[in-house]
Order: sequence, then structure tokens, then C-alpha cells
Amino acid sequence: MQPNQSTPSNYLPALVAGIAVFFSALALLGHALHIPILTSLMHDQQQMVISTATGILLAALAVVIRNLYQHTAARLFLKFIALALIVTGALGLLEFRLNSNWLDFNELHKYNPKLNPGRMALNTAICFILLGGAMLFGSFSKRENFYYAAIACLTLLGIFSSLGVLSFIANFEFLSSFGHNNRMALPTALSFLALTIAISLTQKSRKDPGHEITGSKLYMTLELLLVLIVMIVALVSFASSQQRVESLMANQLEKVAYQSRDYFDTAFTLHHEAAILNADKTEFTEVLLKYRQNPKLHLAGYLTSIETLNRGFIMISLEDPQHVEIYRTGQAVRSQQSIQIFTNPSSYLLWNEGYLLRTSVPKFDDAGELLGYVVMEQRMDEITRFHNNAISAAGTRDLVLCGLQNDYQICYPFRWNSQPAKYYGYLDGKPLPVTRAAIGFTDTAITLDFRRERVMASIGPVGQTGLGMAVKIDLHELYEPIRNQFYASLPIFILLTIFSLMLMRFKLKPLIDDIERSRRKLGKMALQDPLTGLANRTLFNDRLEFAISKLARNNKKIGLIYLDVDYFKVINDSYGHMIGDQVLIWFASKLKESVRLSDTVARIGGDEFSIIIEDVQESSDVARIASLILEKLNHHLAILEKGPVKKVTASLGVAVTSNKLIVSESLISYADQALYRAKQKGRNTFELVDVD
Repeated sequence: MQPNQSTPSNYLPALVAGIAVFFSALALLGHALHIPILTSLMHDQQQMVISTATGILLAALAVVIRNLYQHTAARLFLKFIALALIVTGALGLLEFRLNSNWLDFNELHKYNPKLNPGRMALNTAICFILLGGAMLFGSFSKRENFYYAAIACLTLLGIFSSLGVLSFIANFEFLSSFGHNNRMALPTALSFLALTIAISLTQKSRKDPGHEITGSKLYMTLELLLVLIVMIVALVSFASSQQRVESLMANQLEKVAYQSRDYFDTAFTLHHEAAILNADKTEFTEVLLKYRQNPKLHLAGYLTSIETLNRGFIMISLEDPQHVEIYRTGQAVRSQQSIQIFTNPSSYLLWNEGYLLRTSVPKFDDAGELLGYVVMEQRMDEITRFHNNAISAAGTRDLVLCGLQNDYQICYPFRWNSQPAKYYGYLDGKPLPVTRAAIGFTDTAITLDFRRERVMASIGPVGQTGLGMAVKIDLHELYEPIRNQFYASLPIFILLTIFSLMLMRFKLKPLIDDIERSRRKLGKMALQDPLTGLANRTLFNDRLEFAISKLARNNKKIGLIYLDVDYFKVINDSYGHMIGDQVLIWFASKLKESVRLSDTVARIGGDEFSIIIEDVQESSDVARIASLILEKLNHHLAILEKGPVKKVTASLGVAVTSNKLIVSESLISYADQALYRAKQKGRNTFELVDVD
């Protein structure tokens, strides 16, 4: 494989594509080492999944190789990867439609407990199709239709990737989720943006004279610009709606969370104080004094009025100072969860088909000596109903109440778990929302919960109980109204775009076509000889420079023929300038008949002409063309019958070279010297020189 010699214009696209190589390789390394930050670049953010990282890595490598090497294998590899990207993106779209997992690599993502951890984001799948299309159409960019298709794909890819990056910079989550809970990861968006720039630079570096700015390209650019403006206006307007929805929801959650925490704290306090009040009965003190005097005393006869005195409690018991139960009425609840929320006296929050409060009140004699404890349990049905109503409403709204035990959350039932449970209170080394609430923090923010789902949560401590509460909602539900509005408005935006394009076509295109015709006319005047229609000196110099530059990429030669009309001054003086001009026109036509369409025939000035013969194998090939020119010219002209010159001949100087370092001025000088020698030999002949 031969390195591409046009490195100044190809290193930059390869370097930009290297950014995508870096991000995708970093993500694959993160998955291999189970380091999430390498796959997301930011805490609590979407990770670049394995299928996405692999596809971007291969695409970036294909772009790098194609820019650094001019070889058939490099072009074929790029086309193969482009087709693979289109297939991958199509499969990604089908995954969402059929809820399958062809590309998820679930086994390799098991270390990530997130639901469907390997699922490619919807807009990532779309970007894969656009990227593959841009690479595939770009490889046929010399065909105008394919060139425009590549530009269209690059434009859309740039929009999607830019919006993906913008969603993280400006926190416009809707821009990167596109209707699904999976977001386009930040490294994914940056990689797609880098590849968009790299492929655009590649297209620019390969421009040939046929890729000049034309009216049709200008019109196509304006159409793309119009579509871009409409899309940006639409998406930014909905992104602004997202911000408004987030602000309203944050205020609502904050209000609900504050009221809920206050309600729970007030209810706990009232029940706690009710237990203390009920325990402050002389009957309990008297019975405990008698029990201390006579431990064998049967206490039932002394507490006949206990149920009447202590209505609302499901269990009351008496314990001695060592917490040995000496009397109980009612049935103690077998609790599934127990957290101390008050001290002095102590109260524990229990759960068994609902919230309960167990309070243990110490009793003392007149001397201050401990007699024992009055233990009471009471159901808190109003809190249970409040909690059940909060977690059973439609949608994903949830109310989570937890305490802390070392690094673990001790949580009461919530939407995603109908039973009390214990969870590790940290995720990727950062405290979960309820953990922060139990520690004492109060705020409302978008974060990850224990499921690794992105949620908006309002958190705070419940009074002085040591409990933390989070009122939260999943983001995909929060953005659902915006998505529905977006999809409902999409046909309107499409119709608006189509109407605008039609208006441009009927009003703007004729104006652009007129400008284009004028531009072509001026361009033709600037680059063509007005008399013969051949290339003029300016175009000749440009074509010669281009032909010499091609020597660096192949092993062929170029030939330069310098020639002029023999005795043209005699023809002008004898027949007049009008006949002289007709001779030059005829002379130019014979030159064009003698060469290939790919060769350049130019009129340098007066009767001087030049021909650039490209892609020849041997010097003899150019010599045959020179002989053919002499043969074509060697005919009598009717317009010259009555003068001293009966036929037109020419002298030719031919210079042939394969020297990659030669400059155009030197090659012209060699051809001019050869022309001078041909004239010295008697004219109507050619002289050839090999320049090495």
C-alpha cells in the first residue's frame, strides 16, 4: 500500500477522525476494565455502548486510512465499513420497533445494572445510517448526484451530533433522547461531530475543477440551509419547552416533597406524643411498683381498665428494667422493617402491611429509680394511605422513605418494590438521592436512582427523625408531553419546509440560473480564447500545474508540445487579418482532431499554440501525436489559392518528462527550445526532447 503523497491536505481530516478513534477506543477500554467514567466522560450520564463504540472505531479508522493511503484496498475498506454502518443503524432501528436485542451484547454489559444496558440510542442508530451514507456517497463524489447526497447526509449528521453535544452543554435532554429513555452519549456525539468534520474536509481536499461553485450547488446549499434553519428552530423551541417543563415540574416536586415531609414529620410527632401521653398514667406506675415489691404478683387484675384507657393502640406491654415482658394486652406485630426515629423516649417506625410506631416509655418512682417500661404499638393508617396514594398513581411518580444503616439504605415500600428492602446507598461512588436526603441535604435535581434511571428528584430529611425522603419522576415520563407535541407538530414543520422549498424553486431558482449563465459566460471569456475557443494562457498554466502534480501519484509521463504556424506573418500581410483569423480557426480545429478529449489544446498568443498530453507511457506516444498533427495540417486551403502560401504547416517543439520535481516554467523552456531547433531544421517538422 503506497502512502498518499498529497499529505498536506489529507493529514488534517485524518487527525480530526483520530478524535473519534480516541473516544471510541476509550469507551471500549472502559467496558473492558469496568470503568464507567471512560464510557461516558461525565458522572451520572449515558455510556457509549459496545456496539456504538465498535462501529465508530471502524468508521474512524476507515476515514483515517482513506486519507493517508491512495490504494484500491483503502477505498474498498471504506465502502465496506460504510455499508456495515448502514446495516448496523437499520438493525438498531428495528431493535426499537421489535424490542429485540441483536446488538445489545447484554453479557458484556452485565456489570452495568441499568435496564437494557447495551441498547443503542435511537438517534445514534439514525446517525450510523447517515454516517454510512456520507462515506458511501462521498466515495463516488465525482458524480454530481452522489456528491449532493453525501453533502445532505453530512448536513443531517452534523445536526444530530451537534444537538447531541448541545444537549449536554445546555442540558437540553430532549435533544439527545429523541423519544426514548436512552440518550446519545456525550463521547458518541463528539465522535459523530468529529467524523462529520473529517469527511467534509476530505471532500474539500478532493475537489477538482469540476467541483467549482455553480448555480445548482448554490441553490442546493440554500435548500439545505433552509432545512437546517427550520430544524434548528423546531428543536430549539421544543428544547425551550423542555426547560419550562423541567422548571414547572421541579417547582411542583419541591412543593409536594416539602408538604409530604412536613406531613410525615407531623404525624410521627403526634403519634409519638400520644404514646408518651398514654404512658403517663398512674395505673402503670402503681402496677410496676407492686411488681417490684412482689414479682410473683398476677397483674391482670390490676389492669382491667387498660384497654379503655388506651384506645387506638393495638398492643400495650409492661417490661421490667431488663426489658423482660411482664404483661401484655393485644398482639405485637411482627415487623418487616424497624428504624428508630425518636429517642428519649425511643420510638421505632415499623412496617407490616402499613406503617406502625412502637414507643418504649421508661417509668420511674419518686426517687428517680427505673421501675420498667411501657411499650405501645399503634398503626398510622393515615400515613399508610397517604403513601399508597402517592406511589399508586398512574405513571412513574414515586415517594421513597428510607433510613441509613452504615452505607446502606433501609427503605420502606415504594413503587418499584412493594416490600421493605435494603439497598447500597451509593452509585459509582456517589450517594443516591435518598442517601443524600437522610444525611440532611435538601435540593431538587436531575440525577440517577438505584435503577440507573435518570429521574428528577426532590429530596430532604424528614424533620429530626433521621429519615430521608425523595419524591421523584422518571425523565422519560416528564418529557412525554414534549415528545407528543413534537411528533404532532412534525407534519406541520415538514409542510412548511416543502412550501418554502417550492417557493424558492419558483422565485429564487430562476434568478440563480440567470446569475449562473452570466457567470459561465464570464468564466468562458476569462479562460478561453475568443477566436478559436481553445484554452487561453491562464487555463493552460493551471492545467499544466495540475498535470505535473499528478506525476507524484502515478508512474506515467506527460508531454508538452509548443508549436506555431509557419510563415503566418506572410499570410497576414498577403491575405489580410480576416483570412489570417480563418487560418487560425482551421489550425485550431486540426489540433483538436489530433489529440484526445482529455488533452489540453491552448492558444498562447498570436499564432503560438500549446498542447498538454497527459498519462502517456513512452515518449514515442507523444511523437506519434506530433506526426499526426503535421499530417493533418499538410493540406492546401482554398482560401490561400491566390497567394504566395498555398498550404499551412507548423513547427513543433516537444518536451516529455516523468520528473515529479520539475516546475512548469522549466518544462515550457525545454519545449520552446525544441521548437526553435525544429524551425532551424527547415520548419514543417518537430523536435523532441526527453527531460529526466
